[in-house]
Amino acid sequence: MTRAPAATEPFRGWIAATGTTRGPRVVVGSWDSGPFGRVDDVMVAHPDGRRVLYAPLEPLAQEITSRYRFEEVVLGDVHITRGPAWHVTGPGLDLVLGVGRRTALGHLLRLQPSALRERLWWARLSDPIARRVMPSVRTAVRNGDDQLWYAASDHRLLSTVSGTLGGADLGAMAPVDPPVDFGGSGAPRTPSLTRIASYRR
Repeated sequence: MTRAPAATEPFRGWIAATGTTRGPRVVVGSWDSGPFGRVDDVMVAHPDGRRVLYAPLEPLAQEITSRYRFEEVVLGDVHITRGPAWHVTGPGLDLVLGVGRRTALGHLLRLQPSALRERLWWARLSDPIARRVMPSVRTAVRNGDDQLWYAASDHRLLSTVSGTLGGADLGAMAPVDPPVDFGGSGAPRTPSLTRIASYRR
């Protein structure tokens, strides 16, 4: 794929991340708005180090691969039905994520004024704090010539995880360990769901 132009409009929505007892770690993006409108994507980190992106649109896949690193890209119908449980489907993927309680961090994040938390300078200031609270998470990342930053506004735990990938049972929910390494920010070790806006400049 050719490199997509940098997106100036932020992606706004939710990111869920979980490990599984069979090994794959899964990061799910469900975006309410952004350069491609309402859209979903899935990133999978396999135990052997292979990173796979599942995306419904080639332009979306181009934008994501210009930000993050993958060994494989799968284009197909990726769809997420959100509710008390999220139902995530994609090519060879069927996953159900139970949404749990709001965390203490989630309550604190909701207190931030949006005009403040979405500023790059605030993301840079918050980054050392974020890394101390969640060592694998970054709020501001330099990616080549680009600056990526992330504004979180809510955080919930996942309660359950079940599903299949390529016809194989993923097992039960497990910590995101080892940390995912797609580039950009990582994911919390504890399986969870974060409301987020993702920026690029």
